Amino acid sequence: RIHRNAFVIGEEHLSGISGKGGSFLEITALVENRASVRSGRLRTELGLAVHVGLPAGDLLFDAGASDAFVHNASRLGVDLSRVRAVVVSHGHYDHVGGLPVFFPLNASAPVYLHQRVASRCVLRILPFLSRDIGVAPSLLKASPDRFRFIDRTLEIADGVFVVAGLSRCHPLPPDSRYFFIEDQGVLVPDDFRHEILLVVQGPGGLAVLAGGCHRGVRNAVAT
Repeated sequence: RIHRNAFVIGEEHLSGISGKGGSFLEITALVENRASVRSGRLRTELGLAVHVGLPAGDLLFDAGASDAFVHNASRLGVDLSRVRAVVVSHGHYDHVGGLPVFFPLNASAPVYLHQRVASRCVLRILPFLSRDIGVAPSLLKASPDRFRFIDRTLEIADGVFVVAGLSRCHPLPPDSRYFFIEDQGVLVPDDFRHEILLVVQGPGGLAVLAGGCHRGVRNAVAT
């Protein structure tokens, strides 16, 4: 599971999936809200971007809130032009905001995201205190050929799956009550149908990456 405080920018995080030749999956946090003191000059933000190294090719999981992850990738020696695909975990701005900066650096990687991310998302702490936190419509309109909208599980590379339709067999986390989504012009509680997982099958088992994990880790695992 990936969530706030899970990773530290500039440090590599290796999954438990490994084979006889060593680690099968290598994960490096490109932006989060903490940076390694050993790395220096790395930017932090309320956002998430993770580089996933696989034998089949590099992936980008989420794209932060700004150009910070691009800045940090350069500092860390991560070549974003080699990314073969991008997976956006859900439709909140702090997971897609860096895409306009990424696109000029990588002209071909498709971006996989749930078709419902086009809906307006709102964070409402109090009835009089709310803000839009969804994907900017201008982003989707500016580069329509880059986006691949899904509503079901899809294998995007050998043993690499984008998983939609997350389970609801467990209650949503308590903070889900602050999130709303527009449905036919009316704001309703967000059930996070727009959340997807990145699942990698390796010789030692499955690695499951979840961005906001707004549906809860138990529902993610149950899926």
